[in-house]
Amino acid sequence: MVKDKRKIAAILAADVVGYGRLMGADEQSALAALKIRRAIFERLVKEFDGQEFGSVGDSLMAQFPSAINAVRCARSLQHAIAEENDTVPAERRMALRIGVNLGDVIEENGVLFGDGVNIAARLQAMAAPGGVLVSGAVYEQVKNKLSAGFTSLGARQVKNIAEPVACYEVTEGDRGKHRALGVGLTLIAVLLVLGGGVFWYYQGASDAPAAQPALATASPVATAAPNKKSIAVLPFTDMSAEKNQEYMSDGIAEELLNLLAQVPELKVIARTSSFAFKDEKIEIAEIAQKLNVAHVLEGSVRKSHNTIRITAQLIRAADSTQLWSETYDRPLDDIFAVQDEIAGAIVQALQIQLMGGTLTRREGGTQNLEAYQLYLRALSATNRNTLSSLDSAGVYLEQAIKLDPAYGMAWYALATVVSMKTDNVWLAPTEGWERVRQLAQHALQLSPDLAEAHARLGWAYMSLDWDWPAAEAEGRRALAIDPTNPTALMAAGRLSATLGRWNDSERQLRAALVRDPLNTYLIWNLGFTYYRAGRFTESESLYRQLLELEPGFLWTRSYLGKTLLAQGKAEAALAMVQQEADEVTRLWFLPIVLQAAGRQAEADEALQAQIAQWADTGAFFVAMTYAYRGDHDRALEWLERAYQQKDASLDEIVGEPLFRNLADDPRYKAFLRKMNLPE
Repeated sequence: MVKDKRKIAAILAADVVGYGRLMGADEQSALAALKIRRAIFERLVKEFDGQEFGSVGDSLMAQFPSAINAVRCARSLQHAIAEENDTVPAERRMALRIGVNLGDVIEENGVLFGDGVNIAARLQAMAAPGGVLVSGAVYEQVKNKLSAGFTSLGARQVKNIAEPVACYEVTEGDRGKHRALGVGLTLIAVLLVLGGGVFWYYQGASDAPAAQPALATASPVATAAPNKKSIAVLPFTDMSAEKNQEYMSDGIAEELLNLLAQVPELKVIARTSSFAFKDEKIEIAEIAQKLNVAHVLEGSVRKSHNTIRITAQLIRAADSTQLWSETYDRPLDDIFAVQDEIAGAIVQALQIQLMGGTLTRREGGTQNLEAYQLYLRALSATNRNTLSSLDSAGVYLEQAIKLDPAYGMAWYALATVVSMKTDNVWLAPTEGWERVRQLAQHALQLSPDLAEAHARLGWAYMSLDWDWPAAEAEGRRALAIDPTNPTALMAAGRLSATLGRWNDSERQLRAALVRDPLNTYLIWNLGFTYYRAGRFTESESLYRQLLELEPGFLWTRSYLGKTLLAQGKAEAALAMVQQEADEVTRLWFLPIVLQAAGRQAEADEALQAQIAQWADTGAFFVAMTYAYRGDHDRALEWLERAYQQKDASLDEIVGEPLFRNLADDPRYKAFLRKMNLPE
């Protein structure tokens, strides 16, 4: 028996609103939804240094050593649950009430008791659905230390507590500035930066880095008429009475886009860019001009019980002429046939001669309607690209795979979810990329001609194994199947940059941007290629355009800071890195820009924090700091440590200006040879 002990702790109590009613209406769905919310709760509690205890059913409890962390966790939890609720019908949404208290508790075998816990539970019961209520003790600790607002509700008498408890409702503070410019202006600026012609092939390994000619300066793009055989599929409008079928309307539009992309002669804009105009009040002609297409498909979806109505219309952008329109009323289980029918009608309307004369559904699909709907929910969640939405997407995909284990696209989509979490440093690199490799390989066992799965597998070979020939082979397979696939072209462009083939990387990423001109990952990667190739002003311009397009995109400010530093703008670089919203990402380069700005003591302190953060999982960044300082011995020691850790960031080393101090060190050259990278 562990001896009872007392301590001060911040207690978070949460409870699902109306759980009994939801269980009575649909027990299976309610349990599945609760599982997702419990997973979100468990993840966020760990993320904010908390520890769960005493959770039973729909009642959730956690303790924190800090009141600030407890309130941060509560706010993040409500934001994550709100995002999850956006993906399900109103009648199936699960909101939480949360109460937070700071007080004396008794700990017995890992379980907490006492007034500190009881007050948190009483606050939770008084909180509004989706709200957070904190005690006066918590308020005094956090009032000047968080961006949130607090509204006093006065002192409340609560059950079994002698003294009234001061209550404060947590409200949202300033959530940041809106975009300074619209998507359209940003797109024009990005295209001006890209310049030059477009190349539609994958350059092989035969171009040795030393033989590369000097890179040409980018020139403005000449305005040319769009290809007559080009189309953008806009997100369909959810016309359901409850407005709860967005995942279905978006999913159907994306499936139509994927079907049309199988037509070799047809240029189809990728989802990332065509969906960028969702909820924007922009004329069709203007959208077509920004995406440089001749035709636009738009439509709507209305679902009622087991019946679905899909309305679609094909518009010629030049004169807004409606070339074709149709309305389909079908049972929901006919959805696959309806998609094929619509896509075939569009192809006929565009008078495109198909190879083989038929339109074929893409590899890796399913005929299981329930699995397909889960897949669409997963796509909707994945596209939000937050940790909680990716967690939800993973649950949906696992459920879809359980219903149809041969669903190749679901396996690939799960590989994508894990890849995104790993890229965002939400999973350890070795664990994440190994899982990506396994999932992509399984997807290809089921569906050998999935171009994206080959590309994803190649990315895993590159990031986990540093097996450049295997990664290149998968890239070639992907592009042989679909030469214009943006995912395959982006993977090829990243591998080319890893191997120092700047021209190839630029061509491949530009080619991808023709099909997906607003894809933030593509723009970021092209900016990184320019940076490593020494084209700093072009890199800076692209990163600034990216900030206008997507202000919250991870890494942009940190890598823009590196680009500014490479131009000798130390103070500007420091200011930019300090603006990086993600604390972990900010620490990658903070010791370097602080030193460049002459703030040595702060730089030393930041280096120690960097070591504490990355010693076991991200030694590459510590090595970079020591390399910038000119400390060859420590830089090489940490590089070797990164090698032993299988640090995926080592694929960024070639061309990285921050390693220039090591360029002439024979040990550094030997390290690059060991990784089969160009010196």
